[in-house]
Amino acid sequence: KELLFVVEGVHGETFHRVDLICLVNILATYRKLLFMENKDDLIYNYALVKCTGDQAARIPDNIIVYREDNSYEAIVLVRDKEILQKGGFMETAAKRGEITPVIDRVGIEDIMLYTVKSDRL
Repeated sequence: KELLFVVEGVHGETFHRVDLICLVNILATYRKLLFMENKDDLIYNYALVKCTGDQAARIPDNIIVYREDNSYEAIVLVRDKEILQKGGFMETAAKRGEITPVIDRVGIEDIMLYTVKSDRL
């Protein structure tokens, strides 16, 4: 189905008319790019985790936005870093004698980039 929005000029002049056509399936595809949170909250809650592939496998799927594995490390964008911190993610790695994962802060650009690269759109 197709949605059609028509915006007329202030006094209804035809030369100011703007037609905006949006396909519902396009909106559905990119709905995850519409963040409903404050920018500062996004930056505070999201984090980029750099760790081994085995450690990345222990991150709960419901907070993973993006994951990329290469031969050296896994890079994971998570939407709630506090779940990792409260869930003992770092302590588990230390107890197992693994390399300590790094939890980095992210900017809004990082969030947008990894969200677009994600196959979870």
